[in-house]
This record gives sequence, structure tokens and C-alpha cells, in this order.
Amino acid sequence: MQSLVTSLVLSRLDLFNCVLVGLPASGIRRLQTVQNAAARLVFNIRRSDHVTDALFCLHWLRVAKRIRFKMAVMAFRSIHGLPPSYPYQAGRPGLRSASSQRLIVPRTRIPRSVIDLFWLLVLRYGTTYRLHVTSAPSLSIFRNRLKTYLFNFSYPGIVI
Repeated sequence: MQSLVTSLVLSRLDLFNCVLVGLPASGIRRLQTVQNAAARLVFNIRRSDHVTDALFCLHWLRVAKRIRFKMAVMAFRSIHGLPPSYPYQAGRPGLRSASSQRLIVPRTRIPRSVIDLFWLLVLRYGTTYRLHVTSAPSLSIFRNRLKTYLFNFSYPGIVI
């Protein structure tokens, strides 16, 4: 049940995290209720019971922290020259130029000022964490340290 809920619900919550930056608290609360309902479904918890322990046992960050996590990972990638893989594709599979290994940057209708604002937000979220998190030598170590840091920040009263 956990893998089914994770693949169906959490993947949708994480899909457009870059758009959710700056969302009002009311919008974050609505998304948090979706995540809480998913945790209740996994553990078969009544609606009147607290869901914090279930989120902790599932190792799920709350929605606001998930957004920060994704933005910080994007900032780490941009600082270290690791672009996200989805907008860049090497060649096109059906063409003769597929083996040329040239990067194709998709066209966009978004004004340059919006893109600049997005990267400012990414860098803002990515540089607000402690030095031991941001000085990680690789992306996987950075992700592990950041998730541990945010997890401990999200659930301070719960001891493992």
C-alpha cells in the first residue's frame, strides 16, 4: 500500500514543486491535507487521530519542507554545474544527428524576467542551510544530509 500511495500521490505533490514556491499558506495547507490523507490511508488511521507519527514512520517531509528540499537540490545542481536532465536531451532519437551528442534546449514562451526570478528563488532556498549540508562533495550526499536536516527540523519532539 505504501509504494502504491507513494507512486500515485507523492509523485504528484513533487511534480511541480518549482511552481509551488511562494504559494500562500492556504495553498500549502490544502496540499498538506492531501499528504495527511495519504498517510492515513497507508496506516488505516481515523480522521480524528493525529497523523504526525505516521508521517514520521513513513519518512515523509511535510509539503513545505518538500518544496524547500527540491529547490535546494536544484540550487546545488546549478552551483555545481549539474543541470537537470529533463530539459536537455542529447540529440533526437529518430534523426541522423542523434549521435552528435549536441544538447537541445527547448524553446519557451516564458519571459526572461520570470526565469531570472525563478533562479533567484532557487538560490535563496539553496543557500539557507548549514555549511555541513551545503559543503557536500556529491549530489547524493547532499540529498541525504539535507533530508536528514529537514526531517529533524520538521519533527523535533520525536525521538527515534
